[in-house]
Amino acid sequence: MNQLPPPFEAYDGDEPFIFVCYAHADAHIVYPEIELWQKQGYRIWYDEGIPPTAYWRKKINEALDGSAFFVVFVSPRSMASQNVLDEVEYALDRQTPFLQIFIEDAELPSGVKLRMRRIQQLHKHTMHENLFRSKLDRTLP
Repeated sequence: MNQLPPPFEAYDGDEPFIFVCYAHADAHIVYPEIELWQKQGYRIWYDEGIPPTAYWRKKINEALDGSAFFVVFVSPRSMASQNVLDEVEYALDRQTPFLQIFIEDAELPSGVKLRMRRIQQLHKHTMHENLFRSKLDRTLP
């Protein structure tokens, strides 16, 4: 699948923002979703906010430290990504408010399964769109 262009500039500022974690292979599902959130007024940071010359891990760490809310899009691809799992672990360690959005069935890796099972989950792939939107609206900050 061709890489999609980022739908908008990632948030860069001092106001509270949502950190979005996902596998790049899922961009075709994630990008339309976060674009909708951004249009609704949410400040969104995702890894397209890293300048090409920046030290990637440092920028991820800074964004995680500054985030007010963490959303991970769960799929087999994201759960196979060490970068995604590192970000999930870091957000859990920081006790950042956390939401999992399952975009398809996926097994949580044993390293994070116990911790993630206690966190709120929305199963977008099995919900009617109106129900998903309603639950999401009550969940996002």
